[in-house]
Amino acid sequence: MGRNRQRRQKTFSDAEMPESAAAGKSSDPYTEVAEAQERQMLWRALNDLPEKERIAVILRDIEGLSTSEVAAILQSSESTVRSQVSRARVRMRDTIDQLIGGQL
Repeated sequence: MGRNRQRRQKTFSDAEMPESAAAGKSSDPYTEVAEAQERQMLWRALNDLPEKERIAVILRDIEGLSTSEVAAILQSSESTVRSQVSRARVRMRDTIDQLIGGQL
């Protein structure tokens, strides 16, 4: 299972942005730079999460799986998944706040 986690982490951190995000780009270079910076902050915040929280938030928020589906995949309870996703969101928000404030 360690290899799967490494592969999933590597695949996710190297992933391209979704086509829907690319389709929404404007021709304004300032907007494009701002959007690129936002994506970088999100990737950094996501990659800074502990592994279990990162996987839970990827499956739940990015892949769009239900809490019960994530719990089955991770072989944990739904309440554990909800807790992991909640903590991950708070940590990501804190990391982004620090990045915006120039503290990191």
